[in-house]
Amino acid sequence: MSDWKRIESPVSGAKKPKSGQSPVPPAAEQPSKKDTGVKTAASGTEPRHTVERAEEPVEQPVTVPASPETSQQDLPAPAAPLAAGTSESADTALTKADENQRETGTVPAEDSIGSEEAMVIRSRRYTQKGRRRGRRWYAAPLGLLVLLLAAVGLISLIVTGIGAIRKAQDDTPLRKELESFLSPVMQYCPTAFSDINDNPQDTLLLAAIWKVSKAEQVRMLRENTEESIYPPDEFWRLMIPVSEIEESYRTLYGPDAVPVHRSIDEGVEDFSIEYDEANSCYHVPLMTTVSSNYTPVFDTVKRKGDTVTIRVAYVSNTDVAIDDNGDPITPTPDQASYAQIYTVVKSGDGWALVSIADE
Repeated sequence: MSDWKRIESPVSGAKKPKSGQSPVPPAAEQPSKKDTGVKTAASGTEPRHTVERAEEPVEQPVTVPASPETSQQDLPAPAAPLAAGTSESADTALTKADENQRETGTVPAEDSIGSEEAMVIRSRRYTQKGRRRGRRWYAAPLGLLVLLLAAVGLISLIVTGIGAIRKAQDDTPLRKELESFLSPVMQYCPTAFSDINDNPQDTLLLAAIWKVSKAEQVRMLRENTEESIYPPDEFWRLMIPVSEIEESYRTLYGPDAVPVHRSIDEGVEDFSIEYDEANSCYHVPLMTTVSSNYTPVFDTVKRKGDTVTIRVAYVSNTDVAIDDNGDPITPTPDQASYAQIYTVVKSGDGWALVSIADE
């Protein structure tokens, strides 16, 4: 049977006695006045409320059988003794301190590359792989898309603004409207006037009559009929009521314009316009002809509020060129022999010619 050796576990705080001295008990086994909080008879102080810390149990000696095969080097190392006065609260505080270090991002670590120890600074803004927290892979493409959309919107706004300005400056619709409105007057080449009632002209009355007869011709062509709504006379002239001629006259020259009714001799009885006071009508040829030595050309248009001024150029018929098919080529204002300034104002839903001035 082999011998047994008794190995005692060292106790924290125990000092090795010198020769001739008795062993000193460890600090953990010596009660402290501070820990017990007991009032002595000599001191006059009040006892403090303290929490007695539980003493750590002293490890019992372990007996290991000695054998030739085992030695002290093969035996497990004894556990490190706890310091005197330690408790579970100290361990908890140490654990919380470690957690605080991890949350703040400062955790000591050992450098795996070099032999020296290094402090690795970790931040909550970055992950362990070095990627910044809170960033997504689609953040950059999404931002680029937003910038592109903003640029497209800005360009579209600029293009729309330019288009609106050009549309506001484009007078094509106004030119067409006024040219159609003034064509009955321009074709007769009237003389200048400042007040329609002070200067009654045959040309101004002819323009009002032509406007009515032309509308009837268009109606008959659209309906493909040869019957007119106006009764014919013995020369197959239309008997148009005076009321309709007056209405056409006010449409051209304003509501205050008053026509002077009279007959207009064109030199040929069948094409002459006769005023019939007894029947209160005008005898008007169905195919009204316009005899003029000039061709009117619609030139510049200037608008200021409800007033518009138009420059009308008159080109002599002898200056109008003819194309290869024998059709007249539309003349230009620079070919004009003279020009006039027409002034029209807004009147209800339409316009009214109030004056003509020579240029």
